[in-house]
Amino acid sequence: MVGTIRTAQEAEANGVLNRDTPPKGPRPTAKGEDRIQMGKAFMKDWPLPKMEAYMKGLKEGKEKTVLLACIKRKESKRISTIATEMRRSPNTVRGWLARGRDRGLYDLDGHKPPGRAPMPDRIVVETIRGWLSKSPTEFGYKKMRWQRKMVQQTIRRNLNMPCSAHTVRRVMHLVRFSYRKSRPAPRKSASEEQGFKANAEALLARLALLGYLIMSLDEASCMVGGWNGYGWLPVGGRKTLPISWSKKAVRLIGVLGDGWFHIGMVDSANSDTLKAFLDKAGESVGGDAKMAVVMDSVSYHDAQKMEDYESGLKGRLVRIFTLKYTPQLNPMETLWRDLKHALAGGCFESIDELKAAMTDMVNAGELHPPKLMDYMLPDGAKPARIPCKIWDTTTKAKSAKPAAA
Repeated sequence: MVGTIRTAQEAEANGVLNRDTPPKGPRPTAKGEDRIQMGKAFMKDWPLPKMEAYMKGLKEGKEKTVLLACIKRKESKRISTIATEMRRSPNTVRGWLARGRDRGLYDLDGHKPPGRAPMPDRIVVETIRGWLSKSPTEFGYKKMRWQRKMVQQTIRRNLNMPCSAHTVRRVMHLVRFSYRKSRPAPRKSASEEQGFKANAEALLARLALLGYLIMSLDEASCMVGGWNGYGWLPVGGRKTLPISWSKKAVRLIGVLGDGWFHIGMVDSANSDTLKAFLDKAGESVGGDAKMAVVMDSVSYHDAQKMEDYESGLKGRLVRIFTLKYTPQLNPMETLWRDLKHALAGGCFESIDELKAAMTDMVNAGELHPPKLMDYMLPDGAKPARIPCKIWDTTTKAKSAKPAAA
């Protein structure tokens, strides 16, 4: 019983899938082609002896392979049988037979694929180079930088020549263009920065002669979680390390001098905490020391409270503001970068652990103060021998650890 059912299923499948013997009249083949005949009805104008004689004069290649399939079909073989004997798929054999039926005996090798498009000549390349040296807005585009479709459209419109995406990429590399992000224009020009440095250098030189300590001030924050960095790992995989995903952070205020720095941990950065930090820094460098502090022009740096604070010190504090959006003029940014690189790779579960790690780094001398920029170092100024210190002035601060030089 099982064998009978299986035989019936196979017969039904053969009746549906076999395109050579359709159950109800001629049936179209792949791609809407007419049914391919077999035997004498296939390629009526070319008898079998003539096909075999022509095959003897052919070399091994595509034309001979297609002709062999046509000869087998002329011998009344089914497409599935030809595909099995020639180790090709039935669709491939069906395409060969359709080619022989439609083109005849002398056009069986098919058309040669077009291959890679030829490169434009030198004059065309130089013309495209001239276009790319200009802004796309001059050609009616809204975007400020060239895109592949824009170049392709410009070539087709102005030179009336087809151009594929691959050809555009080859031409762009040929004219020394690469696909990358453009650098945003700086907010301040180089001439403005040079002018500020020249004026600040003259001012700092005069203040140094008057006995002022030159230093820079800046704020930063260090998050408890997310301290990941580069390290040596075995080839073939990345080692999984524990990491804290806490978003809590420690707010820092710091001053950097010539060979020394002071860092204060605060609850928040505002005029009150800044005044308290400057008082503590002034006591550390000397109770009556005069300080010239270079800082950015954030709102609370230039607030009325700070003006009153500077006036109350009676000349012992001079604030020098850098240009807006120029962090490169403040060397304190380099110290923050070194601090965060030193903390990378550690796992801190709480703010207290992060504070303890930063305190230990400063006390152990692991952080080396970077040199001040040239415009902040007047000629003949001697570096002050002041130990690096860190203070915890937050409301939840514990007993402060003694700082080492």
